[in-house]
Amino acid sequence: QLGNPDLKWETTRQWNVGLTTSLFKEHIDLELNYYNKYTYDLLLPKAVPGKTGFTSIVDNSGEISNRGIELAVSTLNVSRRKFNWRTTFTLAHNKNKIEKLTTDVSGNYTPFKLFEGYPLYSMWVYEYLGVDPQTGDAIYNDVKPDGKITVDDKIVVGDAWPLIEGTFRNTLNIGAFNLDVNFYYKYGNKVFN
Repeated sequence: QLGNPDLKWETTRQWNVGLTTSLFKEHIDLELNYYNKYTYDLLLPKAVPGKTGFTSIVDNSGEISNRGIELAVSTLNVSRRKFNWRTTFTLAHNKNKIEKLTTDVSGNYTPFKLFEGYPLYSMWVYEYLGVDPQTGDAIYNDVKPDGKITVDDKIVVGDAWPLIEGTFRNTLNIGAFNLDVNFYYKYGNKVFN
């Protein structure tokens, strides 16, 4: 790929606040964390003229923030000499936002585009409104009401970030054997199909 002599490392500033406690002789453990992370000099592809023989160059082209909360609850359900059963439930919410973008990063051919003020992985597409019952053709929102569907009619309809996600895990110790069953979930994210 084409080199960039002005390239530098991304820089991140982060702080978190947490609370941890145990109840009922350590049968219930609770952990709550809040974090705030800000990244400067984000490494992103930047378009270059085709006469260079390349389509893009890596450049320090933006700033991004991530803020969120995480909760973990762990319970010791059974504690015997040869049998232990522990359940852990986690829940997390992250808010991602492009704070500053110095260059247009993606072209019209992809469903994802970077926009200042929006999250990464924002879906920039034609908004589907349904099917024309007379022709069977798809109907798209003519955002720029000119009677034609063009690139100017694409809008951000959502992003790939879930509203919440986490795990539900059960760990059983039976003598010398361990059984670990883990379920992962996420809710509220958009999927491009």
